[in-house]
Amino acid sequence: ATAATTVASSDAAVPVPLLLPVQPFYFLTWDAPPLSHGGVDGDGAVPRVLGFDGTLLVMNSAQKPKRLTLLTSDERAVRMLVKGGDDLRLDQRLETLFACMNAPILAQEQHDEGPGELGARARAAGVLSCRLRVRTYSVVPVSKRVGIVEWVPDTEPMKALIERGMHRDASLGGRAPSVLKHPATLAYYDFVQHCTDALPNAAALSDVQKFLAMFTAVRNRSGAHTERVRDWIQGINPTYLQSSLQDLAPSHAAWYYLRKNFARSVAATSVVGYVLGVGDRHLDNFLVDAATAEVVAIDFGHAFGSATMALPIPELMPFRLTPQMRGALGVLGVDAVRPAMATTLRAVQRARPLLQGLLASFL
Repeated sequence: ATAATTVASSDAAVPVPLLLPVQPFYFLTWDAPPLSHGGVDGDGAVPRVLGFDGTLLVMNSAQKPKRLTLLTSDERAVRMLVKGGDDLRLDQRLETLFACMNAPILAQEQHDEGPGELGARARAAGVLSCRLRVRTYSVVPVSKRVGIVEWVPDTEPMKALIERGMHRDASLGGRAPSVLKHPATLAYYDFVQHCTDALPNAAALSDVQKFLAMFTAVRNRSGAHTERVRDWIQGINPTYLQSSLQDLAPSHAAWYYLRKNFARSVAATSVVGYVLGVGDRHLDNFLVDAATAEVVAIDFGHAFGSATMALPIPELMPFRLTPQMRGALGVLGVDAVRPAMATTLRAVQRARPLLQGLLASFL
């Protein structure tokens, strides 16, 4: 869990005439089930903010974002994260695109299931699992440096789930409290250091220069380091994430549906992220819903291919599908996500005019 500091206040909640920023009301809408909460109060009106809870949670990340609790007119306590120092306009626009893409994705899925009794059976079989979609959340930029982000409840970073499974690995003997301290990670950094030790002024080299030296050494000795890299990969247990996801399921049947939800959300998120050129997809930028096992992508600092040019070490992979994620997909491996990926890509291709129109409005 992310460390944080709680600040309490004795001030009473003061009603304010603000609309609650929920997705169905500031994104384009369509005739489909809402993707998050209902967004209306008992009278069918858009909920309003009546006040704020007296407790403030200060997160221990670099920008010290603050989590607020809003008291709304539909008798709910809604949590929002106030972030300073980041420009959230790109995040908001990407979330808008994701939400708009979900409409053609849902239509394509229903089309692929087919009409009549066969399609009805397919839809009935998916009652306990989530529809194919990209999980979204609200983002409201207030200025170029401040914004409000919807707090996604009951989620945990994928990195934390992997590290939880890592703690149970008896072969590590408690030596790997984090991903960065796993023996394979340490061996990788030792190899980078070995490639730079012989260079002049090695101590003064930046991380980018060290990685460049490593890639140069590998290129000049074609095939010499292949076995070493393969040994590193094989030395990592691929079931860390799977074991943590299994803990979310109270029964074998529940695990079947959770794994299906995980696979479908990975498929939709990967394809849409590939089309929009989303980068910087490290383990902390994926949340996993504890109730449905759906993946929620967050923090879009790089999109439209900028990660291939702006980052010191360019990202060349189209999306993240690592051995840990493949291990969580079960015996089918990548075949578990291939049909959903094909459906998502067909939907995006058919919705090309819509997406081009949306992109043209802010690119």
